[in-house]
Amino acid sequence: MQRLREARRMTQTDLAKALQRHGLRFHQQTIQRIESGERPIRLDEAFLIAEELGSSIAAMTADKPSLDQKIAEAESRLKEAVGMRDMADATIAKITGELMRLQSMARVVTQREILEVESENLTARRNAAVSEIDMLDAMIKDERDEAKRDELRDLRNARREDVLSIESQIEKMRVDLDNLRRIGI
Repeated sequence: MQRLREARRMTQTDLAKALQRHGLRFHQQTIQRIESGERPIRLDEAFLIAEELGSSIAAMTADKPSLDQKIAEAESRLKEAVGMRDMADATIAKITGELMRLQSMARVVTQREILEVESENLTARRNAAVSEIDMLDAMIKDERDEAKRDELRDLRNARREDVLSIESQIEKMRVDLDNLRRIGI
């Protein structure tokens, strides 16, 4: 009985609990006493024990493990190995999925950080262009020479176009950043 139980990688407690489901009042100590020969077992108990161990009473009382016992033990170990392999495959699949999700998040976080830095740079460029426009306005006002005023106006108008272009880029980046924040990144 002990050899079969151990071949199925069952503890005494595991076997006792399995037998309790059949209505027997067995505990770990009961199994220990049976295996050590301190407690005899009734015929009905022997049948249930044999059933739980995937064996027969004849096979359990044999001195040497029978071919059926060896096959049952091998099948039990094979089933356990297949189960462990399946659990390992499932764990690997789960870890792989999580790794892919984290890699994707890292790319998105990097994209968000790049957008934030570019947005800050564009804002600084916009502010510099606005200051330049203010300065050009003051220069146009003070300039007496009409030709130079026209040059300053052209330069100011070019800076205004720059500001509009930069503001458009900043707005696009804000939308992109809002979208990334909305999805939780």
